[in-house]
Amino acid sequence: MGNSDQEKVCRICGKSLIKRFHSGKYGKPPYYCSFKCNAIGERHKLLIVFFIFLILAIIFAIISYQQSTPIVILIILSIFIYSIPLIFLFNSLYGYIANNKRNARDEFQYHSVNKRPYQLKRSIITSYYPFNERDGEYRCTICKLKLNFSDECYQCSFCKSYFHNMNYGYNSNSDDMLILFKENMGNCTTKHGVVAKLAEEIAIPLYKKLGIYKLTEEITEGANEILEKYNIPFIPMVHCFLEYEKNRFDLTEGNNNGKKTSIEEFIHEEKVIPFISRKDEYLLFRKVLDEKIMLMPEIKSIEKRTLLKAREEGIKLLKENIK
Repeated sequence: MGNSDQEKVCRICGKSLIKRFHSGKYGKPPYYCSFKCNAIGERHKLLIVFFIFLILAIIFAIISYQQSTPIVILIILSIFIYSIPLIFLFNSLYGYIANNKRNARDEFQYHSVNKRPYQLKRSIITSYYPFNERDGEYRCTICKLKLNFSDECYQCSFCKSYFHNMNYGYNSNSDDMLILFKENMGNCTTKHGVVAKLAEEIAIPLYKKLGIYKLTEEITEGANEILEKYNIPFIPMVHCFLEYEKNRFDLTEGNNNGKKTSIEEFIHEEKVIPFISRKDEYLLFRKVLDEKIMLMPEIKSIEKRTLLKAREEGIKLLKENIK
C-alpha cells in the first residue's frame, strides 16, 4: 500500500502540507511544500538543466545565424530561447542562496536558548551533539559528516573520539577558551573545560569537577624519589574530570599524560565552572589542604610547606614524564 497523505512530508522543512506541483511525478517522492523548498532540494538538478538548455540555445543561435535568418526574428527567437535556461538558472541560484541562509539559521539555533529536544546517551563525548536534518539527510552538527540514522548523531565516530584523541600537552594559556583548538592539544584543564562549556551552553547536566588525589609511584613513575626526599606518604595533586549523573569521565585517560594509570580515588571532589582560573583553582587546593589533608593522621606531623614543595616537584615530574 502506498504512503498516506499523513506520511508525505516536505523533504526540506518537514511540513505535511505538500504540493503536487512542486513534488515528484505520480505522487512519488521527493515531496516539497513550496517553490522555496523545491529550489533548495533540486538546486543541483536545476543547474544541470540550465547548462543543457544553454548549450542547445547556443547551437540554435549558430544555426540561425548561418541560415541568414532576419535579424528581427533572430532577436525575438533568441530572447524566447535564452529565457528558458535563465529561468532554471534563477531557480538554482535561489535554491543555493536559500540553502545557505538555512544552514546559517541552523548554526544560530544550535547556540540559541530554544533547543530541539534530543536523546541523551551514556557516551558523554557525543551527548551534547544534537542533529541537523539537511536535505533529508542527518549530519553531525560539529563535523558535518553524513550519518545513516538520527540516532547515529550521538555515535559519530569522528566527534566521539575528537577530544579524547587530541594530543595531551600543557597549553600556553589555560584561560583562553579556544586555546585547545589553537594549539591542537590540551590537558585535563582545557579538554574538560571546553566540553563542560559546550554542555553548559545547550543545558546538558554535564559538569567539570576538580579533584584532589594522592600522587604515588603507582600513578606516576618517579614519585617515590619525591616521597622519600620529603618523607611523606603521598603528594597532594589536582586533577579535573567530567561528571554526568554521578558517572565520571576523563578525556585524558589513556593519553600520554605522565601517568601510568587512571585516578580512581580522590580526597576531595568539587564542582567548578568550566574555565576556573589558576588562582581560584589554587585557592581551592589550599582550602582542601587546610581543612582535610592537614588533619589526616599520616600527615599531622608534616609541615604544610613541605607538602607544597613536594607538590611543585610533582607537577614538574608529570611534565617530564609526558612522552
